[in-house]
Amino acid sequence: MADTILHNAVVVTMDGELRVLRDGLVAVAGDRIAAVWPLRRRFVNTHVHTSQQLARGIADDVDLMTWLHGRIWPYESHMTEEDSYASTLLCGIELIRSGLQKELYEKHHKTADGHIRIWFGLRQIMNATDRLLLETRDVAQKLNTGIHMHIAEIPYENQLIVRTKGIDHGTVTYLEKIDFLRSNLLAAHSVWLNEPEIGHFSKAGVKVSHCPASAMRLLGFAPIREMLDSGVCVSLGTDGAPSNNRMSIVDEMYLASLINKGREAYISGTTNPTALPSETVLKMATINGAKAVLWDNEIGSLEVGKKADLVVVNPFTWSMVPLHDSIANIVYCMRTENIESVMCNGRWIMKDHKIMNLNEEEMTTSAVFLHDPDIRSLFMLFRYLANAVFGDDCWRCFFQPLPGAGPSSLVSRLRWSIVPLLRQLLLLPPPPVDWSSLPFQMSLWRVSYPFLPRIAPARAGHSHPFIVT
Repeated sequence: MADTILHNAVVVTMDGELRVLRDGLVAVAGDRIAAVWPLRRRFVNTHVHTSQQLARGIADDVDLMTWLHGRIWPYESHMTEEDSYASTLLCGIELIRSGLQKELYEKHHKTADGHIRIWFGLRQIMNATDRLLLETRDVAQKLNTGIHMHIAEIPYENQLIVRTKGIDHGTVTYLEKIDFLRSNLLAAHSVWLNEPEIGHFSKAGVKVSHCPASAMRLLGFAPIREMLDSGVCVSLGTDGAPSNNRMSIVDEMYLASLINKGREAYISGTTNPTALPSETVLKMATINGAKAVLWDNEIGSLEVGKKADLVVVNPFTWSMVPLHDSIANIVYCMRTENIESVMCNGRWIMKDHKIMNLNEEEMTTSAVFLHDPDIRSLFMLFRYLANAVFGDDCWRCFFQPLPGAGPSSLVSRLRWSIVPLLRQLLLLPPPPVDWSSLPFQMSLWRVSYPFLPRIAPARAGHSHPFIVT
C-alpha cells in the first residue's frame, strides 16, 4: 500500500530513457518509490561548504589566494562548534529550498536511514603531502567510500606543482603520476586541465563537480564540453556561500548552460547553441550527481525501487508558462520559488514552501544576531571580561540554552541578561588582568573581518579598553 501518491503531474523521470510522463503518477511506500506511471527527481549538489554559510559576503571580489589566506582560513580558524552548527542548518535551509537534499566512518557512515555517508576530504594538493594523498587513497578503497578534493582550481596551483614536482603541466598530471586517480575520486572545479589530463580523468573514472557561479567569480572557464565528450561524469555543485553567495542548484543549471555556450563561441569563433543542451544540464544536476557521489543505485532518477527523493515543482507561474518542453523549462525558466515541496527518504522535508523539521525564522534570527560583526566584537569583549572577573570559561554558563529552547531563546538571553551584565562589568573596578593582551586577541578577528570595529586600549580616564569605530 502506498503512503503517498502524487498525481496529475508531469513526471520527469531522469531514467535511462529520459522519459517525461504527462498526467503522471508517483506512488511512495516507506522510503522507496513503489510505482511510476505516465515529478521531478530531486537534485544532487556535489560540492558545498556547509561551514561557510555564515561567511557569505566576507570574500567578494578578491582572487583565490586572498580569498583563502586573507578571508576564509582565518574565518574558519575562529569558528566555534555553535558557529558550525548554525552555519550547517542555514545552509541546509537554502539547499532544501532549491530542491536538494575510521572511527568517524564507523560511527556515522550510512546513518540517518542511510542518508549520511562518510567520505575522505583532501582540501587541495598545495597542503597535502604525497603520504597523505596515497594513504587516503588506500583507506578509502579499503572502506569502499569516496574522496573529495579541490583539483586544478587556478593557474598558480599548476605552476607550483610544475616548479616543485618537476612535471610538465600541473596537478592532474602529478596525481596520475603517483597513481592517485581512482573512480571514487570526486574532483571539485577542475578548471585548468589540458587535453591529456582530461584523458587521465576519463581513463581512471574520476568524477567532476562543476560549480559555474564560483568558477566565474574566482577560477575561470572549465573545459566541461571536452570532459563530457571524453566520457567524464560531470555533476553540478554550488560551492560555499562566500564563493557564490547563492546556494541554489536551480541557478547553477541555468549558469552552466549559458557560460559553456559562451565559452564555446569564444574558443571556436562561432556560436553553438547545442553546447551543453538542457537534457545534459539536467542530467548533471540529477543522475550524474548521484553517480558522482557513488549513489546512483538508489537516487538520481525516478524509478521503482529507488529512494523516494523527489521535488514537486509548480510550473504554472509567470516564469515557466507556457510549458512546451518540460526539461528545457526546468533548466532555462525555473526559479527557486517554483519549488513547492521536497521529499527525502519518503518524508516531506519541505511542503507547500514550509521547512518541516526546523524553525527557519529562529535560525535566521540567530544568524543575524549572533554573527553580526559588531555583536561579535561585543561578545568577544564580554567573554574576556567575564573570564577575567569570574574565572576561565565562566562565560559559557550564560550560553547554556534552557531545555527545549531554540536559537530565539538564546538570542533573548543575550539581549536581556548578557548585555546588561556587560554594562555592569564595565563599571567594576579593573581586575588584575594584563589588558594589553586584549588588542592582540582582537587583531586576530581583524584578520578575519577587516571591517570590524577595533578594540582600543584604555584612554581619556577609562580604566578598561572600549570599542571604537
